[in-house]
Amino acid sequence: MFRSVLRVGIFLCGATLLLDQLQTFEVIDALPVGPNKVLTALLLGLALLNRLLVGGKIPSNRKTPWLILFYFSLAVSSAYAVVNGMNGVEVLIRWTTFISMFLFYFLLIYVINSRRDLDLFLASLLVSGLIATASAFLLEGEGGYYNPVRRSGIGAGQNQAAGNLLMVLPFVFALWYRKRSLVLKAVLFGCANVLVAGFALALSRSAFLAALAMGAMWSFRMRRLRDLRIVFAALALALVAYLVAPEGYAERLKSLVSIFDSKKRVYSDEIEYRAGIYKAGLIAFAENPVIGIGTDGFVLWAGRRDARMIGTHDIHNLLLKVAAEQGLLGLVPYMVLLALTFLDFSRVQAVVRYYRYHQDEELEQIYVRALTAQVGFIGILTVAMFQPGTFWRGIWAFFAISTILVQLTRKRLVELGVGGSQNENRTAASESPTGTFFDMNP
Repeated sequence: MFRSVLRVGIFLCGATLLLDQLQTFEVIDALPVGPNKVLTALLLGLALLNRLLVGGKIPSNRKTPWLILFYFSLAVSSAYAVVNGMNGVEVLIRWTTFISMFLFYFLLIYVINSRRDLDLFLASLLVSGLIATASAFLLEGEGGYYNPVRRSGIGAGQNQAAGNLLMVLPFVFALWYRKRSLVLKAVLFGCANVLVAGFALALSRSAFLAALAMGAMWSFRMRRLRDLRIVFAALALALVAYLVAPEGYAERLKSLVSIFDSKKRVYSDEIEYRAGIYKAGLIAFAENPVIGIGTDGFVLWAGRRDARMIGTHDIHNLLLKVAAEQGLLGLVPYMVLLALTFLDFSRVQAVVRYYRYHQDEELEQIYVRALTAQVGFIGILTVAMFQPGTFWRGIWAFFAISTILVQLTRKRLVELGVGGSQNENRTAASESPTGTFFDMNP
């Protein structure tokens, strides 16, 4: 019974994860609290209660020491920011987000300990994306740059909203794979189209690049022709959408090419402004490469350095933001966290392929989830390379999902009683039938 309550909490937490601009109330001025924070806090309380009643512990994982080091750098950076004139209350408000992301990671790897729970969470993320897209259709958008109205609804800013939808999109395949129900497949197909529509409404150039990166990753992992049908279908859908899209949409995409041709540059002022921010971020990092200029200190630093940069927005690159504000002390562990997340997805796929001779349905399903999660991670990470996305909840969800998949793989191999020497395992693998899902190239 209690486990069922936990599962309801998991679903509600995921179903509100991508609704960044849906605010419930404000605890104090400038500290909005949305439903996701409230529900995540409730789920945390349930998890603590479960720990007291049932026991259990947080699974050990190789990300923990790097998370601790990253948060140590945040503490140093925050103290340095306050010493240099940053408002202490604002820094404390930012720490509510920092702490929530830290707890969010450990909460997920504690409460999600079966594929059923993981699928519930992935389905809830899909629901969250559908709600965000529906609100984008219903609410007024934001125009500008000679484009049609850009829409994101309650999802987030347009670029983050598009990245969130791309992050969720591959999970449609994971939930669809090997399902026998035609009704369920039809529903999931419809969901995929809704997510694509929401992605298009945001008119995000960084998300367009992310879609290309995701297609490349999928193609790299699924090299057989029949496994590329999804990519071909997506390209056909994108071509049709481009042909029927308003003129402003095409103009916005042209700006990606015009960067390299000053005579045809469409958004030269915007692009040069963004390049100026990147340059300033590099200078900030060079000035204090060890501990950085302080948490959220770039706006203050930029205004002091150049009066023309007063009111400058945040650094639009998650790695450059960490480098400038936390120095190498924060950049190194954060990059390790990103690398470990990507490598954990690859690690799960490699291990499952190694033990493919078991022909186990559960391992096969885990493989699919590792593959689709890796593709989604590439998508949102590409968008974040053009946005200050260090603490996007979607990215931290992938930190947790990668750890969960490693744990589920280990658990299943133990259940299968896998043993013997590596040579025996290799022999068994080499004698396995060919043409199965497990034979996919790495």
